[in-house]
Amino acid sequence: MAVGKLQEYAKVQREKSTKKLVIPIAKEWLLSQWGVSDRDIVHVHPSEMAKKDWCERSTYYRISQNRKIDNDKFNFTLQTIFDEGHQIHDKWQTWLADAGKLWGDWSCRACGEVVKDTLVTDLACYSCDECQQVCPHVWKYEEVALEHGIVTGHEDGAVEDRLVEFKSVGIGTLRHDSPDLLAKFYNKEAKLYDLDGLWAAMKVPLKSHVRQANVYMWLAQSMGGEYARFDSCSIVYEYKPNQQSREYVIPFSEAIVRPLLGRVGAIQSGLASGKPPPCPYGGCKQCQAYEDETPEPRVQRKRFIWRSAGQGENAESAGPRQAHLRDSAPTRRHNRAGGQCSDEPVSASDGLAEVSGNTARAGRGRREAREEPPW
Repeated sequence: MAVGKLQEYAKVQREKSTKKLVIPIAKEWLLSQWGVSDRDIVHVHPSEMAKKDWCERSTYYRISQNRKIDNDKFNFTLQTIFDEGHQIHDKWQTWLADAGKLWGDWSCRACGEVVKDTLVTDLACYSCDECQQVCPHVWKYEEVALEHGIVTGHEDGAVEDRLVEFKSVGIGTLRHDSPDLLAKFYNKEAKLYDLDGLWAAMKVPLKSHVRQANVYMWLAQSMGGEYARFDSCSIVYEYKPNQQSREYVIPFSEAIVRPLLGRVGAIQSGLASGKPPPCPYGGCKQCQAYEDETPEPRVQRKRFIWRSAGQGENAESAGPRQAHLRDSAPTRRHNRAGGQCSDEPVSASDGLAEVSGNTARAGRGRREAREEPPW
């Protein structure tokens, strides 16, 4: 067991000695689950592509070595922040499901049945083998699974012809993604932030969220079929200090997604040649962690095969040179805590996106979205 984890367990035991009950129980449980993740590590994820400090060299190492180096330490406060964000997602998804408008994948907690690409209102009951009666399913929303080539992810929801991304926004989010904006609303004398002023100033979403939404839209349109209709995305913010919400409508933008796909192409080329792509920052903590630590010898269980469009695939939705993983499937729902942004300082603020007015009707480029990715 890692030294850091032992120290945290020691803290829990000291708290128990003071007759505290609830918090030590919660901490002990979270510690037992720390580092356990079902997150897919052999694909590229939209959430990492959207980060301003994304290092494709680090992603290459993670995929090629089939392992993830995680140097994050257990932090109870940070974990509660992550879990609160998950609960905000669940809340909005429940509302949309109850309204009969939520489209995507579902699994039944009672019988284990899985249904993909449907509205909850279209889901039926099942015949129970135990009681010999027709029983209602207990449906759990599994979001919208998207995959094309080596890029895969789960979008938070889909309503009508629009994808939906939920974001809980607080001081921590702005500290990482828009420190310049945060600094404008800090009162040095009072040592307090103008929280209402910050919320009023956020007329547009953060750039990282716009990038992530565009990758999801590209994935959907690349998949074709029912997914091709998703050429816009609603980014819904819930502001943690006052629980107010705001919705931004983002159209698909090839100009935003194309540079990101170029970096994915560098990873894909590296996986084919065995040569890692260069670090965009000249060597950063993310990729250096893999280079400093020699992986244990292991049998290569996954290999890449190159296949052109038309070889067992829909030629319209497939790119000319896609990399497919053999014996590999994306997880049904990723562990969000496993993909959080690094706390490492960054050189510049990512800031707010340049999105204004009613953008729902602008840039509706389904054909552009299906253009061949630059790899």
